[in-house]
Amino acid sequence: SISAWSAAGSEKISRITRRGAAVESGPGAAGGVGRLIWTYAESAIHRLPVISNVYSAVKQVTDFAFSDSEIHFTRVVAVEYPRRGVWSMGFVTGESMLDIRNAANEPVLSVLMPTSPMPATGFVISVPKSQTIDLNITIDQAIQFCVSCGVVVPTNQQQPKPVTGLVTAQHIQPDTPPEGDGQPAPPEPPGIPQDDQPSS
Repeated sequence: SISAWSAAGSEKISRITRRGAAVESGPGAAGGVGRLIWTYAESAIHRLPVISNVYSAVKQVTDFAFSDSEIHFTRVVAVEYPRRGVWSMGFVTGESMLDIRNAANEPVLSVLMPTSPMPATGFVISVPKSQTIDLNITIDQAIQFCVSCGVVVPTNQQQPKPVTGLVTAQHIQPDTPPEGDGQPAPPEPPGIPQDDQPSS
């Protein structure tokens, strides 16, 4: 009958509801509810005119800082910074922004200028590629140079030390004997015979 079918259907719906409630109240419920609340909160923040811009910028920084992504340095360069004639070492992180490239009318590099003795901190400058010098050192060698405040210089970049020749004294044999005036010694006077000695 219709009443029996309706009772059976209601029982099935009740069992499904109870199972769903049990799943939702399990260990994954907290994470699921938290993600749902955070999604609604983010959507509300993005609708605010001023806060949305600040939040987006801060979120990008925090996502990068707390993610597993790393800054990959391509090579080590030397740049005349902060003025001409003063060279500083930096790490190339990639190409700079397009507007800067168009203004310079040549390729422009983004260079991280590390600070000693903590190379993890520093600042980024945009330098035309023609004003950089590629250094023949590895990233690790550059970090060691920065951490040691320039004390640990890579072997292939050390100034050659001047070779000081050791002058050894030559022993020259003299042509004359070490004593005398060079004339042969006079002969010994003849001795007095024993028989000719006067008796006492």
